[in-house]
Parts: sequence; C-alpha cells; structure tokens
Amino acid sequence: MKLPINVSCVNCQLIVVVNYGGERVGWEYHDITLSRVPVYGFGIAVSGGRDNPHFMNGDPSIAISDVLKAGPAEGKLLVNDRVISANGISLENVDYSQAIHVLRECGNTLH
Repeated sequence: MKLPINVSCVNCQLIVVVNYGGERVGWEYHDITLSRVPVYGFGIAVSGGRDNPHFMNGDPSIAISDVLKAGPAEGKLLVNDRVISANGISLENVDYSQAIHVLRECGNTLH
C-alpha cells in the first residue's frame, strides 16, 4: 500500500514528518522560496509552537495550517508541513509568537 506523504516545505530547512499510527513514515527537507504578494502575503497560515503544540502528541513544531488557493505557496506547500527555519533563523522549539514575528519580519522573500 502506498502511503501519501506531504513533501513540500517553506525554506531550505523545512521538515516534513508523517505519522501513521504513531509510526514515523518519512522525513524530507526541501528548499522553497516564497515571495510576498499584496493581499495574500506568503499565502500561508501557521500554528503550533512550544507554547501551543499543533499535534495531539505534543509536537511543538511550527506547522503549515493553511495554504491559500492561488497564493504564492500553492503547489509548494501542504498543510502539516513543518517549518524549521525561515531566512536562516531557526524555528525549532520556539513559541508561536516568536515564529510569527520571524515570518512577519522576513521582508518580501521567505527562504
């Protein structure tokens, strides 16, 4: 049986983790660059963080929670992809507010 795996990300250090029944199925790193667009921004929403784990297992990763249709991230990112850095700044084990601050302050290009 072939299992679906989200294999997209936001940055050269974004990680994709797929769990099926507690078993880790795959990890992949991808290098993605997004350009900020009026109205859409980067076209993503994120959730998670050390203070607000996104997943029921307590994983504190910053994860993609929405990809706007026709936005700059469509076709590059999938919901539940993990963001582990943005423009060289680590987002591992950070609070949600810190991740949002980094994403908002990264200028017109997110890499």
